[in-house]
Amino acid sequence: MKIIYILSHPIQYQTPLIKYLVKKKIDITVAYKSLHTTGKFYDKNFKKKILWDQNLIKNYNYFKINKYNFSFLFNPETKFIWLHGTKNFYNFLVIILASIIGKKVLIREESNKYSKNRNKINIFLNKIYYNFIDLFIDYYLAIGKLNKEYYLSKNIKQSKIVRVPYVVNNEFFFNKINKIKKNINFLFVGKINSLKGIDVLYEAIVKIAPKTNVFFDIIGSGELLKIYKNKIKIKKINFVKFHGFINQNKLKKFYKKSDILIVPSKIEPWGLVVNEAMCSGNAIIASNMVGCAADLIVKNKNGYLFKSKNSDDLYAKMLYYINNKKKLQAHKKYSQKIISKYNFESCFKSLKKIIN
Repeated sequence: MKIIYILSHPIQYQTPLIKYLVKKKIDITVAYKSLHTTGKFYDKNFKKKILWDQNLIKNYNYFKINKYNFSFLFNPETKFIWLHGTKNFYNFLVIILASIIGKKVLIREESNKYSKNRNKINIFLNKIYYNFIDLFIDYYLAIGKLNKEYYLSKNIKQSKIVRVPYVVNNEFFFNKINKIKKNINFLFVGKINSLKGIDVLYEAIVKIAPKTNVFFDIIGSGELLKIYKNKIKIKKINFVKFHGFINQNKLKKFYKKSDILIVPSKIEPWGLVVNEAMCSGNAIIASNMVGCAADLIVKNKNGYLFKSKNSDDLYAKMLYYINNKKKLQAHKKYSQKIISKYNFESCFKSLKKIIN
């Protein structure tokens, strides 16, 4: 039974899963609205041109959707239409039309109570929207616990919600856990902007600066990169290094040498860098606004949460690990145990149940 998977553009996190599903004999074709990420392109969040170090459109079938083209929906061989997101006009129309002509509609999206700042009016309108659009949707592919809770809060029936977790290529990012050395290595991976909490991270780094047994790698680019590089320089903090944007083949080497990933985001629907870091045996310190925390971070087992925007709380969690290396070593190991259950195979099994 053929699946058409509609995506905005080729995405480095989606491609490995698609290839795995093809390998497992799932008849899937991807429909892209744009192919701009297959070459060098300007990323408005990173504030620079980037080129992915992998071929995002190799080893699976795909085609580009011409603007507001719906003809592919009428292919009699296509039984399922899988969309990422419901709240753009094209997807909205596809959902309704596909359902009317007898296709099964699958939805996967990142929404949860932390994914966007919503007022009471927005929450009310959202509920009305889902009450309507739910009439045309057969299954919701929940990426995690908070995503499932979000759907339930919109009166979606639990029987329509299937767990298809957000995953990365675990084998690619897996590294054998090394014993912690004298210096503890902290890591930040993400866009350098306020939403990702770079200001909170900076304040915590300043507090931790008197410690001599730490290193800190900051990977990513963005609108505030120059500002915070300059701030670190003025403070003469020598243990922090900025590396700019780095592709995945080089990035996994940083995961391997690091001990703790810090995710200080003020809003984060999921946070796939957490998956990547856990594969390499990193403990996690994340703000309580990070969506994946409910699934991947177990307090006092593989990491800790701190109150969003609170650099004192972040500093306290960092200091705890600095002073408790045995605990840190155990948390690093437990991260790999947790993330081993969030893999391509779990996604495949869930989709197979739906198809059958």
